Amino acid sequence: MKIEWISRIGMVALAVLFVGTSWAGGPNAGLIKSNSLTVENDPTTSSWTSTCDISVSGVDVNQIYSGRMLFQFLPSFGGPTVTVFDAFFQVDPANRTWTESIPGIYTVKAKLKGHDVTAHAEYKFNTITPGDRFLCGSRIDQGPISSATTTLFGSNMDNTVAQP
Repeated sequence: MKIEWISRIGMVALAVLFVGTSWAGGPNAGLIKSNSLTVENDPTTSSWTSTCDISVSGVDVNQIYSGRMLFQFLPSFGGPTVTVFDAFFQVDPANRTWTESIPGIYTVKAKLKGHDVTAHAEYKFNTITPGDRFLCGSRIDQGPISSATTTLFGSNMDNTVAQP
């Protein structure tokens, strides 16, 4: 009985998800969007990397695209949220790649490749504690940084460390 009830809730949630996504129309119709935020350990160096990705596929290759990658860290013991970087990028047919970095700390890259706009950010650090939080706010807009008119995809992701 309990499994059947859980299964019904899952089907209702799935149906709501499909209704929400299939209804999307307008200037963003037909675009494929994805995003992720991960935290991984490199056992050979005992260092950590948090990676934030956002992408939109199906864009016009002759347009200008811009966006933002905001990466923040909130320590488990409280205190203020620390902004690691707040990068605004722009890619277009003449300048298909954009990069900003502080070597050994973070790198942000954006690309216009074919019909895809991608932005990838990595933050490297040495220690991690259960309860530490990583936040990545990102978006991809159509148009230049100074006058972008349409946000194609935006995301606010949050990853809390359960156990290092």
